[in-house]
Amino acid sequence: MNRDETLALRQPECQGEQDYLRKIIASNLSSGESAMTPQEIFDILNSRFVDCRVEFFPQTQEGGDAFIRIAPESLVEVCQFLKMDPGMDFKLLHCLSGVDYGDHLSSVIHLFSLTHRHWLTVKAECPKDNPVLPSLATVWKAANWHEREAYDLLGIQYEGHPNLRRILLPDDWEGHPLRKDYQMPDDSMYPWESDSPPESGSGHPAPARPTAPGSESQPLQRPTTGS
Repeated sequence: MNRDETLALRQPECQGEQDYLRKIIASNLSSGESAMTPQEIFDILNSRFVDCRVEFFPQTQEGGDAFIRIAPESLVEVCQFLKMDPGMDFKLLHCLSGVDYGDHLSSVIHLFSLTHRHWLTVKAECPKDNPVLPSLATVWKAANWHEREAYDLLGIQYEGHPNLRRILLPDDWEGHPLRKDYQMPDDSMYPWESDSPPESGSGHPAPARPTAPGSESQPLQRPTTGS
């Protein structure tokens, strides 16, 4: 497979990335034990964590991936079991992302077992007025930068993270842009078409429209080609 074919398989992102990984792993792993069904995963967790708040999503479909919600106080304990138990063996943290559901924030964690070839999606939720969740960086090192991104863009505070700071935006950026209640700063909102500066105090002047060389009054024209 050449580079262009590989890149084509990797589009679109998000769900496409997960589908791509499924195909590659399924084609390369001819040995290994068969994947657990969602119900088998649920049953094991039910018997193992009687006193923990582990909720199973009823919309998990036959042939689909297991989907569970874990209370924050139980998250690290359950995830350590998911990684280290030989029957689960979720050694690969494929993705960890933050989501704003309006009334609360959530970490969504996608796990995969290279041995058994089964997937698991884990959700942990926190209130927006106290957005605190335990860090999983001590369980999967890959969670480190994922959690920094969720902190940067959504403001989720991951307790126990070794270096929780912004990873995409400047350190002095105010707010978290992927929150639904985020207000864009005024000085980054100005029209492209206007030649006049914004109202006083609202930020930088708007850029002028491009003009043709030697003519300040004529807009820049698209070059034409002969027939």
